[in-house]
Amino acid sequence: MSKTTMQFSGGWDERERAQSAHFPPAEEMETKVQKIMNSLQNDGTLASLVDPNKISDHDLVTRFLIQWKFDWKVAETKVREMVKFRREFASRETGSSIDKLSSQPLPSAWALMRCSIPSSPSVGGQQPSLYLSGWCGSDLRGRPVFYDRFAKEAITHCKHQQKEILSAQVAHLEHLRAFAKSKGCDRVVNIMDLRNLPSTAVAHVHFVQTLRQAGGLMSNFYPEMTATIFVAFAPGPIQKAWNVLLGVIPDRVKLKFVMLPTGKKEPAPLDVLLNFIPKESIPADLGGDKPMNQLLPLDCNATGGPQTLSV
Repeated sequence: MSKTTMQFSGGWDERERAQSAHFPPAEEMETKVQKIMNSLQNDGTLASLVDPNKISDHDLVTRFLIQWKFDWKVAETKVREMVKFRREFASRETGSSIDKLSSQPLPSAWALMRCSIPSSPSVGGQQPSLYLSGWCGSDLRGRPVFYDRFAKEAITHCKHQQKEILSAQVAHLEHLRAFAKSKGCDRVVNIMDLRNLPSTAVAHVHFVQTLRQAGGLMSNFYPEMTATIFVAFAPGPIQKAWNVLLGVIPDRVKLKFVMLPTGKKEPAPLDVLLNFIPKESIPADLGGDKPMNQLLPLDCNATGGPQTLSV
């Protein structure tokens, strides 16, 4: 059994106990949250924030405090930077303000990173693409699970359309938040399937830059949005790079990621996922019971019903 499998074999209970060990006492946390909120309320920062997908001001501030290692002064600064970012953002494709993104279909640049298959039947003489990315159910805590498979062409697109991809990533994050809130949840669970990426992916500068900047968007402006990110079928060089990172990133951050075993000399990805997600909510391509033609599109709240794939 791999080290990763053993570390998370106890499922959510074990993981959440491990994460809580890095938190200060609840009273100390609340004192810091109130300090930040008082400051942001006094100068009107929170009042100026337009964010239909936040749960509450208290929840938002708490997320930033956790993200920035419980340093309330740094967390306060980061909240201000987030408010400024939201005020100045406009989609490069639609010109939409950020608060409207989750009520609109995803921009076309979102598809540049995703693996697609032709749909059937054709529409207007053309075969539109449908994506192997979507909501697949709920985890054992009731949180929505989003499955995301990247395309090998993502590497080329990152070189030529990086700005558009990053703008679309903001829309992606807004849709994740909106769906979670609609289900009464404060976080989502992500499964990232990298099986289509070539082993040389980490050698492509623009691809790595895009991933790094996408990660920066999450940590700076959408902290603590995911409960865990499961990474499936990572190419060997990505696994090696991850093993190096394990030696330098904080333990609390490590607990956000699970590098799933490949199923070759280790257990199958399904063996680990079943500790966190029921089989009916695990995509069939990972050994679960969720048919790949029954994934709900990321922007289903904006566009309506489920997608139907012919696979």
